[in-house]
Amino acid sequence: MSKTFTVAGTVSVPLEDGQTPATGSLTQAITYTKKATLDLVYAAPVVDDVVTFGSLAAAGAKGVLIKCTSGACTVKVNAPGLSGNIALPFNTGGYMLYANPAAGLPSGCNITVAAAATLEITAVG
Repeated sequence: MSKTFTVAGTVSVPLEDGQTPATGSLTQAITYTKKATLDLVYAAPVVDDVVTFGSLAAAGAKGVLIKCTSGACTVKVNAPGLSGNIALPFNTGGYMLYANPAAGLPSGCNITVAAAATLEITAVG
């Protein structure tokens, strides 16, 4: 049975200083049949903890939401064929949203924390 991963909202950014912000729609609806939901809790420092998206690892996820709910961390998103993944920094409340209804890409991530931190990850495909 398929379900839908829905993203709704807009982003608004001025294209030049002093100008009226331009608004872009972020609305997406991705049909999926597989989902990985991870609640990660780190009590001590960890370097490059390997986190896979389960059965989504082979095809990659079409939708991913990674949110740091407490503390701070860096996340390196893994994808087939990519090397030298960039460590993206997150603090409490920071998040990353990936949505591509046409093809999956992320297969997992590596998490690094210097102190206690918690993250929530949802990946669909």
